[in-house]
Amino acid sequence: MRLKIRPFRPEDLEQLTRFCKAVESDPIVSGDSYLPTDENVTRWQKYVMTVLEEDENQILVAEINRKPMGYIFFLKQAKVPLEAKYTWGTIHELFVHPTYRKKGIATKLMQ
Repeated sequence: MRLKIRPFRPEDLEQLTRFCKAVESDPIVSGDSYLPTDENVTRWQKYVMTVLEEDENQILVAEINRKPMGYIFFLKQAKVPLEAKYTWGTIHELFVHPTYRKKGIATKLMQ
């Protein structure tokens, strides 16, 4: 297994959309937080592209044998006018294809 963690690219959008739909369709994983409607999928895709324009490193893809098999989607520290000792972010989504779970891929995405 050749694992590579890399920034998201626009050509990854369709595969990540399939992953997102799989998560949102599974109430055990998603907690029924978002409805997997066509409208929500479209909004999610637009949001992903907006985040990509801000900073390509806020969405990272786990590529195995040159195919996306997982991703992490996070936002860096909110823009506030205050100085802080640390930089932090918020993880929005973390997904690894079921076939590749329990192999340390999510850990690598977090690092």
